[in-house]
Amino acid sequence: MEPERLIEITRGPLLECFQVGSIAVVNESGLYLKAGDTDFVSYYRSSSKPIQILPLYSLGLDRKYGLTDEELSIMSGSLACSPRQMELIENIMEKGSISPDLLIMLPCYPIWDSYATQYKLEGKSPSKLYHNCIGKHLGLILMQREMGGDPADYWKAESPVQQEILRCLSVFTDVPREEIKVGWDGCGVPVFGVPMPNMALSYLRLAAPDLISDPAVAAAAIRNAAVIARHPENLMDAASLCGVLCKDPNLIGKTGADGVYTLGLKKERIGVAVKVYDGSSAHMPLVISEILRQLNYESEETIQRIGDAFSADLINATGRIVGKKRAVFSLRRL
Repeated sequence: MEPERLIEITRGPLLECFQVGSIAVVNESGLYLKAGDTDFVSYYRSSSKPIQILPLYSLGLDRKYGLTDEELSIMSGSLACSPRQMELIENIMEKGSISPDLLIMLPCYPIWDSYATQYKLEGKSPSKLYHNCIGKHLGLILMQREMGGDPADYWKAESPVQQEILRCLSVFTDVPREEIKVGWDGCGVPVFGVPMPNMALSYLRLAAPDLISDPAVAAAAIRNAAVIARHPENLMDAASLCGVLCKDPNLIGKTGADGVYTLGLKKERIGVAVKVYDGSSAHMPLVISEILRQLNYESEETIQRIGDAFSADLINATGRIVGKKRAVFSLRRL
């Protein structure tokens, strides 16, 4: 199967650019809507974070360390590293007695340009704590230590925490552990790949945790979904797609690097996985809002909020509208 054209960008009278990708939509009966090549095996990248953190709840570490919902929420996020998020990071490190020396990433500035600029103007040096995956890493260290592993080895694929995450992903995706593809993410820890319908299935189960076969994992998913619903801004930033989308408590969505987005609809009991093949997520808001339209999603307010936050107009340096970006795919029923 071939990927499908998802986005077209016109400038004046010409089609200037387009993006191709694939979309899988599942319900309780399986894959029922698609665009493009849904046999494609994709890494989750950061879209797995709301699943990867679930063993922390099963281990009772939220209670052991007295972690608040706001602190827990950053462990599912790809952080902009706002000043408030930095406070939460420091709180977790203090409560969990986590040394920065354990973190394997190199010092950097935040991926969110405004905060990177702010910290540079304030004379702050690059820091491991500014990495967008810092929340996940702190959770991994706490879990690894609780499971009896060396905290410094939390990034190793054979470590107790990474093996437990692999088991958890198998529960969510129905892919046997030995068939889940394992690579290395940008932040230095394992990253996991499954076929797109299985990725969509995992977000159906996040949205409808009664479908999860393991009771402890299901309870953790319910808890974390409530945490995310209270603090969607900590999936990245309030102005990010995740922050804007998940203001709707019926939705749980998470971006992943290199053109991945995963989405669960709770009331409708639907899971969605998107892969854009050039790796750019620049126009993902258009893709997601169009998916919601084609699913006849009942909240027009949510769709409008995405449109208001992410314009479909192509605007040049004079402020003039010189073109349009639009979604052009059709989800086909199987």
